[in-house]
Amino acid sequence: MPMPPRGRAPLALTVLAVAVSSLSACSGGGQANSSPPPTGQVPVIDRPEQITLPLDGYKPTAEQAVTISRASHLVAARCMKDFGLQAPEETYDAFTQAATAARERTQLYGYFAPAKAAEKGYDRNQVIPDSTLSPDVTSVLYGADPSGKPVTSFNGRPVPKGGCWQAGADALGGPPPVPGTAQGLPDKGPRIPLTDPRLTAAYAEWSACMKGKGYSYANPADAYSDRKWGAAGATPAAGTTPAAGTPPPRSPDEVPTAEADIACKISLNTVGRLVAVETAYDNQYIARNADSLRSFAQQLSARTQRARAVIAQDGAVGQGAPPAAVQPG
Repeated sequence: MPMPPRGRAPLALTVLAVAVSSLSACSGGGQANSSPPPTGQVPVIDRPEQITLPLDGYKPTAEQAVTISRASHLVAARCMKDFGLQAPEETYDAFTQAATAARERTQLYGYFAPAKAAEKGYDRNQVIPDSTLSPDVTSVLYGADPSGKPVTSFNGRPVPKGGCWQAGADALGGPPPVPGTAQGLPDKGPRIPLTDPRLTAAYAEWSACMKGKGYSYANPADAYSDRKWGAAGATPAAGTTPAAGTPPPRSPDEVPTAEADIACKISLNTVGRLVAVETAYDNQYIARNADSLRSFAQQLSARTQRARAVIAQDGAVGQGAPPAAVQPG
């Protein structure tokens, strides 16, 4: 289902952009600890697929996000049909990509996708969405015209506040979750202090390794977030404008920097060491928030079940059954 922020890009693309441009682990502030939680055995990690964490079982999955998004889109499409308009098509592959992106990019270890670095560098270049919605569709779908002015009626019919998009989201308890992230968890997940001595030691060794290769960064997140990469630092050639559906140009320094970054992580087992620390904080967080996590899991399950019912109902309506009202939870 489409989503109203900037450019009115499709929701799936917006979700992927969130996962790519944001570092997913919660770090920095949060609960104070008299002493860091102890780590267990440090795993050896040289591929993102090897990364497993105690909180994985609580984070929204791609399947749940797709199901909720598909149902939201169906509700929005019905709403649009009432106005004689057709909702734009939506694809859902980006939800799976977002789950992968959340594994490959975190605040703790920055970027870690060895198989992609040689070709895509830090892989931050985002496809420019092709925004081709008509003014009428935009106004009813988002409850605002292309200039952002609120629209309250269309052809004599009242437009829901926030448009049909918001009606679809409300029917499923809000926008779909971003898969693989801790964004929806109680307190947005555990807070891992970057001052933890095990982190600072790992970062110092990684930084020294990078300096030996000609790159100066204090920690992996700084390397991944360097403004030289992706749309933030790359500029089109003079006199040219990137076409919709194409990524912006890539900095020539990006691939070699990303390759050096990952080579240092693998040689030092940086990711394995950091995952061991993250696992310790995950376990501590789960123990402290057992009731809240149980409630969160139940709510997510209920939203997913409601979404499946909406999808099944749509199939029944397509076969001639009368539509039933969808009750927001």
